[in-house]
Amino acid sequence: SRSRETHRSRGASMRLIPACSPEWDEYLERVPHDFFQTSQYHAISVEYGGGEAWLLVYGSGGKFFAWPYLIRQIKAEGQFGIRFRDTTSVYGYSGPILYNCSEDTCFVIQAWQAFVETWRAQSVVSVFTRFHPILANHASLPPEWRAPGTLGSTMDT
Repeated sequence: SRSRETHRSRGASMRLIPACSPEWDEYLERVPHDFFQTSQYHAISVEYGGGEAWLLVYGSGGKFFAWPYLIRQIKAEGQFGIRFRDTTSVYGYSGPILYNCSEDTCFVIQAWQAFVETWRAQSVVSVFTRFHPILANHASLPPEWRAPGTLGSTMDT
């Protein structure tokens, strides 16, 4: 399968890469990561729990912000027959992956905004992940998004 580009912003692109694509692992090869973020683990999670596995990537091979997630249908329907979805992480710790952009606050904020736009286009009404405690990928959240607010909140457990 091929990835599907969904967004362009200031020279950066947004891509949705399915778990069956070798491109997923090509992105992971560039960064420290864990088994929980691999395409294989996401594919197994889909097989046993349903939904679809995607790697959402903002940027390019030399600089990117990526998010592996499962997207699932919610058993509720909105007005005009709209089917809502949620995104969740696989069992374990996954969360976002950054490459050559952790110090570029502007790029990271643009990536987060592009993620939110993509999820809205997918009719996503809830996003859940377990951030990785060793990779500390929770630090990629802008400070104003770490507390309850318009985009939700994060909780330390």
